[in-house]
Amino acid sequence: SLMQLDKLQNIHSDYLQKLEFVLFIRLRI
Repeated sequence: SLMQLDKLQNIHSDYLQKLEFVLFIRLRI
């Protein structure tokens, strides 16, 4: 259960990084 939570957090942070990147690209255009 604890490992699953850690995995979820990794996916979440990865998603946030992608989202940040997309927003950054959009702002530059």
